[in-house]
Amino acid sequence: MTGTDGILARAAIVRGNTVVCGPGSLTGIRIVDGSVTNNVVVNCANGIDAFGGVVSGNDVTSGTGTGIAIDGGTVISNTATNNGVGISATCPANLTDNTAVGNATNLVLNGSGCNNTNNVAP
Repeated sequence: MTGTDGILARAAIVRGNTVVCGPGSLTGIRIVDGSVTNNVVVNCANGIDAFGGVVSGNDVTSGTGTGIAIDGGTVISNTATNNGVGISATCPANLTDNTAVGNATNLVLNGSGCNNTNNVAP
């Protein structure tokens, strides 16, 4: 896809997709109050942008912006590599068992009240 967002959903389950972005693409998957599970997102300016909900088991790579961004909610067992920012959370949020390596910045927690447990984000 080129010059647009990929998957946009509200109160839905987005599972098992592969999203490969082209030049000018914005966000691979954007969701409000849903579940984003077991997806692969490659070359998108921003990989997964979630407002609430659960983001789990995804692989996000090679983006110029943020691999996984969440505003509240839960981020569990994801991998974010070779992005501008690996994982960014607006607290309160739960981040558990994620791997964010090889990004310009691996992990950003905005505000207070985030549960940051067993993440690999040096």
